Amino acid sequence: MRRIISAVLSLSLLALSAGTGAPAAWANAAAARVSVKTPVVPATTLPSFTLGLQGTPAVPPGLTLSPGLSVPSLPSIQAAPAIETPAIPVATPGEAVSPLFWEAFVTPEGSATPFAASMEALAAPAPEYKDMDSADSKGAAESDFQARIGAEAPITAPSDASGAEIELLISAPEGSGRRMTQDVYPAALSAPGLSVRDIDLAMNAQLLNLGVSPDLLKIYGAKAIGAVAQINTAVLKVSSLDAGILTSELENLGLKVKVGRSFRLPKPMNADPSAKTVGLKEMGKVIGADKLQAELVKALGEPAAPGKKKMSFVARAVEWVGTAVKRALFGVADNPVLPWAVLDSWSDVNHPYLKGRFLKSVANDDDGESHGTHTAGTVVGVDRWNYHGRNYNIFPNGSATEGDILFKVNMAQQDGALATTNSWGDGSGNPEGAIEKLFVKMAGAGMHHSISAGNSGYYGKNSIGGPAIVYSNAELVINGNKIGAVKRIKAIAASDADKKTASFSSRGPGSRTTSRDPEHYKDWPQKPDESGVGVNLVAPVPKGSVVAELGGPGASMSGTSMSNPGVFGGFLLLTRAVLVLLKDTLPALPGADLTRFAMDLARYSMTQTAEKVAGPDEVGDGFVNIWAAYEYAAKLLKDNAPAPARAARAFHSFVRGLFGFATESR
Repeated sequence: MRRIISAVLSLSLLALSAGTGAPAAWANAAAARVSVKTPVVPATTLPSFTLGLQGTPAVPPGLTLSPGLSVPSLPSIQAAPAIETPAIPVATPGEAVSPLFWEAFVTPEGSATPFAASMEALAAPAPEYKDMDSADSKGAAESDFQARIGAEAPITAPSDASGAEIELLISAPEGSGRRMTQDVYPAALSAPGLSVRDIDLAMNAQLLNLGVSPDLLKIYGAKAIGAVAQINTAVLKVSSLDAGILTSELENLGLKVKVGRSFRLPKPMNADPSAKTVGLKEMGKVIGADKLQAELVKALGEPAAPGKKKMSFVARAVEWVGTAVKRALFGVADNPVLPWAVLDSWSDVNHPYLKGRFLKSVANDDDGESHGTHTAGTVVGVDRWNYHGRNYNIFPNGSATEGDILFKVNMAQQDGALATTNSWGDGSGNPEGAIEKLFVKMAGAGMHHSISAGNSGYYGKNSIGGPAIVYSNAELVINGNKIGAVKRIKAIAASDADKKTASFSSRGPGSRTTSRDPEHYKDWPQKPDESGVGVNLVAPVPKGSVVAELGGPGASMSGTSMSNPGVFGGFLLLTRAVLVLLKDTLPALPGADLTRFAMDLARYSMTQTAEKVAGPDEVGDGFVNIWAAYEYAAKLLKDNAPAPARAARAFHSFVRGLFGFATESR
């Protein structure tokens, strides 16, 4: 019924757009009786008139009206000399769609027109609102409508008549030979000492590399604000009134042009009232991180910021001797540096739980948000020995442009981060977006990304968002032995502390975009990838009631925004444990390469040991178990290590057992 109503409404609007008299004329034409034998009749030639869409004829080529029919409210029509031509049979109601209406829905090639695709989207099943409160249902309804009309998250179109400034992302096709050679950041993000003139000169050079004259942009009042070389993309800003014609000019130069998306900071979800509330320590137990934390305490001691402990010379000497003894007897390494980045809203890096944990903050002005502090605090609550974080506020005042996100994600890599956590995304799940391409490019260079799957579970299957929908796999090789594929980009779903999938957690196997083109994406891998605790999780926030465990304000939040940093923290903790506790059997690799290897091993081991608590559309490979992943990694290294390394491992394992370390699986 809904499809019929949508079609009738749409056809009515189509008819009305041609003029007040056109519907009557079309109705008369449709009602005209035509002999099945297709008699020859004189044809009246009518000039085309528009439906309000440029180049769209109201009377399609080849469609004729029987003699005697007129179109009210049109200028007088001069009939051409009569010729004999077959009349087009017009179907009676209930048989078929008339040729006029048929062309609105089907292209000459036989595929659906954009108009028909829109009608199909509008007639699709709506979300299940019965489990939502009024606020959630309103937000879901708005998001659903935006998705149906093609305005994901939402996007400002070049045809916007407001004159507002929008972003255009331009890039050269692969194989064009036109390559950018340098990243260029807006003045607010550029290195100290660079003048506006320096930035403009650098930007103009990159535009010329793409084959774009800076003078062309001046004609339309556009300005290039930055470039990301590794995806060969420049970001422009231009009035929406001029965006359409500038887009045509750039496309005529052989460039690809897309309107930059807008993103909003995710809001915490309402959880099942019966789900229990857990703090970071309790969450660590649920994901199996607590046991590994205990082992690292034995090897590294309690977490302490580097250089923060005030010690006498004697105390430092004793500590040095103790560390040397541990290395010799236990076969453990020093605490490694694992640089990571959180891309989120403002993070209160001076919160007692976070202080000293971050080396760099970008655009980190207090805008009153709590989301970024909560996610950052969750990461360090699991990987407690990490003091090498970087935070990038991509949601100043709660919103973000695609260009700004591109710059800050790219900057995180340049600043040395080897992994990122991302509790944000859009609802379309389009693998072809610029941000999505950047994540894939970075993962191909060895970087790891953990991304919230999305909070669109109310839509049912294929509701994974972007950039979580993308993937990048690498081959894990240990001492020349090929082990398997490592997922360097993972989409994280949300479960409660009892490992039950949250109703809001986005489902797979794909996204709205991939599900609409099954042939093109037939080999796309299953999403999400894993699940963690994302329901009623208490973590640091800038203001509020003090939580003893956190030493400062804390609050409970729910969402895949909460499960993702917990899983990411577990990944960093496992990487740390591999480098510290499994030193004997690690392959001989230089520093940075060894760290990347440990990250790959950790990611692979988490995939292999995840608990199958629900189907893959809900939790992917399963609910994470960090301790099980550690044991799996230890066995994998031992089985693929040379004989001397295995012997050293056996000795150190025996000594560790005497001093209370956990006994390793054989």
